[in-house]
Amino acid sequence: MTVAGNPVPASLIPYYSVHAIGFQSNFILPAKDLVAFFKYYDEYSAKARPEGRTIVFGFSWTLRIPKPAPAKT
Repeated sequence: MTVAGNPVPASLIPYYSVHAIGFQSNFILPAKDLVAFFKYYDEYSAKARPEGRTIVFGFSWTLRIPKPAPAKT
């Protein structure tokens, strides 16, 4: 294996690998321009750092700016 054009043994190159399983759920209300989500996953095999659980939640709300009415001629 080469790094920056120099040969390096593969055993000296860091190995980062994480395996996880989880789910994500989305809740969408188009009439209110609202989106909410929840994500959870649990890592079961981490090679270069501690294993852990991740919980994420959030939402997005779109403010609608009305377009001006066309001028009558």
